[in-house]
This record gives sequence, structure tokens and C-alpha cells, in this order.
Amino acid sequence: MSNVGGNKPHLIDNRHDSWTSITAGSISSPNKSAGEGAKGSGRKRVPPTKPYIHMLMLYDLLKREAKKFMFNLYEGFSPEILTELSQFKADNSQQQLLFVLSRMLEEKNIDKADVVSRTKAMITELENPNSAITKALIYVPPLVFAA
Repeated sequence: MSNVGGNKPHLIDNRHDSWTSITAGSISSPNKSAGEGAKGSGRKRVPPTKPYIHMLMLYDLLKREAKKFMFNLYEGFSPEILTELSQFKADNSQQQLLFVLSRMLEEKNIDKADVVSRTKAMITELENPNSAITKALIYVPPLVFAA
């Protein structure tokens, strides 16, 4: 049987495997195979990058802190914060994230010592032009806000 148009129904498009393996599995065991059910696949899970792990840890801590203050009941930004975010001009997401995290510390919006410590560590990394997180984020465009 000829395969007209180049369609190969017996092949599976696995381009999403690296992202799926990072988000679906445990960070502590990056060497399990990506398709545990598919025996003999020989494919190893791609270990998460250092910037990804640092961002994930900070996200988890900030999410817990927000739940403690019941911020999960609200949506959007206050008019003051939205105006400030729309006026801040950043060339990339590294500058924008540095600004937001610095403002959180200035405003004392976080209480727990471990969250403050992790946030300060992230700010230190973002201020270092040679850090892995900075090198990763300088290519990501900043979010655009409109007041």
C-alpha cells in the first residue's frame, strides 16, 4: 500500500515528550524512562534544568504564602499595581521578574522566613548576568500590562 501525502499513521509525534516528562514526573527521579508503560523504549527522561527547578520551588512557596493570606479568592490587580506594572518598561522577563520580586520584598508582602530567603536568592541570581536563570530569561519577552 502506498503512503500518499507522506502521512505515516504508524508513527507517533513525540515532540512534546521533553516537556511532558518534566511536568508529569517527579523532580527527584529524573532518570526514569519517559514512557514507563512502554517497555524497551530506551528513552530517558530529560532532567529539569536548574532555572526550572528554582522557579518551581519559588512558585510553590509563593503559592502557599498566597493561600495563607487568602489571595486565591481574588483575581486581577489593584489599579495602583496595574498602573505601576504598565509604566515599568522592561526589555525582557528577567528585568520584569527582578522588579516584581524586589517590590514584593520592599512592600513586605511575604512573611515566612523561608519564602523571603528563597525570594532573596532568586533576586541575587537575577542580578547576576552570568547565572543560568538570567541567561534563560533574557530571551523571554516581558508581559505587557495595560492600565
